[in-house]
Amino acid sequence: MGQSQTNRWKRMRYEFFGGIGASGFLGDLGGADQIGTHSLKDFEFSMTRPAFTFGGRYQIMKRLAVQSALSYAWIRADDRKTKEVWRQNRNIQILTPLAEWQARLEYTILTEKQGHRYNIRNVRGLIGNHVIIDVFGGGALFFFYPMGRDSRPGGTGKYYGLHSVGTEGQNLGIATRKPYSLFSFSIPMGLQFKYVINRKWSVSWEIGIRQTFTDYIDDVSKTYVDPALVAMYNKNKNVSPALAAYFADPSLNKDVRQQDANGGPNRNTTLAGEQRGNNRDYDIYLLSFFTLNYKVRTGRNGLPVFR
Repeated sequence: MGQSQTNRWKRMRYEFFGGIGASGFLGDLGGADQIGTHSLKDFEFSMTRPAFTFGGRYQIMKRLAVQSALSYAWIRADDRKTKEVWRQNRNIQILTPLAEWQARLEYTILTEKQGHRYNIRNVRGLIGNHVIIDVFGGGALFFFYPMGRDSRPGGTGKYYGLHSVGTEGQNLGIATRKPYSLFSFSIPMGLQFKYVINRKWSVSWEIGIRQTFTDYIDDVSKTYVDPALVAMYNKNKNVSPALAAYFADPSLNKDVRQQDANGGPNRNTTLAGEQRGNNRDYDIYLLSFFTLNYKVRTGRNGLPVFR
């Protein structure tokens, strides 16, 4: 009987799930109230937006599983959410829909205990611990589409696609400013906490970060270019030349200078050639989900049995 209980997990190797959650972002926009940060200090809770996921899981070993999932989220970032003078003056606001397919390995560091409840034969159930804790890591392919908000006085207040606008001169034929890809790769890693209800059903909560290999989820990375040139070579037919120029430089006050630690001028903020973003660090996004999980029996052929 001991061996049978030990291998019970093999009878229920397949698990399917779906859930809702929230997204977060660590990039160039908004962030901490001091300059030079690129860490969890930049996380802005008010910028979290909805996220959805569904997928499946296969138990390779008792403590090791492989998971694959499709997720959809909205990424939101806003320079108005920081008190740091330079970024606040930059005044860029974005909303980026993002679709992700991920594959990852999950290792269980705390597993549930199963057996005959109260040691009575044929009365199976959970005994002792109902909680599972997993750590996970893997890879993900994602698609993103940055959109900027028309916040000009008298503007529409709507969001427009920024990729084809070329806000940092991507349409000007500059060798170092070629249009960025809307597809990229990320490394997901995080923790999952699961509460087992019975042999088939469980609920879980996970939190994970995605280290990406793009700096353009927020359409901000390098330096300013002349807004007039952006307006002239704008390729987004839904964006007027005037709006294209605004998206290239929506700053509040073109004459503001960032002060260094000694009180002197450090840099201009919005002139062509001045820093617009920080291209030394790739963007990071965060996804957190509450999911409902359902296990199905494993057939003799090793495939799931839906009955």
